[in-house]
Amino acid sequence: MRYSEIDHTLKGQIIESPYREVITHNEPIEVSYIHRFIFYKVFYIFIIGSIFGCYMEQIQYYIHRGIWECRAGVIWGPFSEIYGIGAVLIFLLYQKMKSSSPLTIFGMSAVCGSTFEYIARLFQEIAFHSITWDYSKQPFNLGGRTSLKYAIYWGLLGLIFIKWIFPWLENQLESIRGRLSFVFTWVLMIFMALNLVFSAISVNRWSERLQGTPSDSYIDEYMDTHYDNDEMKQLFPHMKFLEVASK
Repeated sequence: MRYSEIDHTLKGQIIESPYREVITHNEPIEVSYIHRFIFYKVFYIFIIGSIFGCYMEQIQYYIHRGIWECRAGVIWGPFSEIYGIGAVLIFLLYQKMKSSSPLTIFGMSAVCGSTFEYIARLFQEIAFHSITWDYSKQPFNLGGRTSLKYAIYWGLLGLIFIKWIFPWLENQLESIRGRLSFVFTWVLMIFMALNLVFSAISVNRWSERLQGTPSDSYIDEYMDTHYDNDEMKQLFPHMKFLEVASK
């Protein structure tokens, strides 16, 4: 659906969708309604990508190692926000490249995906002084943050999603209507916002505990009680802290 070309079909979808103010069929559709409609769609793509990426890594790890372990990026639920953001980036490519050749889509997805992966780990190093993946032992890697192997993975994922998954998924998301879905969407948004915030706090407190920093607030005490080192190691088995590793 091209949102720059507002026809009667799109007008009907927006009017009937829950993501709008009360308008009549005779009123013009404002740009804000369209933007809001796209925002909810992007949010659900983030959620679906997060779940897909989490289980994809768990299955891949089980096939290679015979171990079923948590591969989530947050403390509540099977969500890997790295893959969620990656799915959104690929969706943005889809809007521009849905008619491009498979080779072009593969190449752009590989470049964008590996660049995002590099930036994501660099951000984790700076913000949390930790790393969750390290490709330094793989050939053709960039600082251990990304590699040719995973660039190929991103290219294949982009090609699959753009050519086959997004055309079907976009139609499914545009069919979501009703006030109940509106309420559910906002509940899920609030939950994910809290999930990301508390996950960041729990990881930060984990790092402080490993460095011997005592708790000095109610939140620290709560994290020490409910998300101690053993629990955090179960949630994030591959996370390593740079300060601890250097000692």
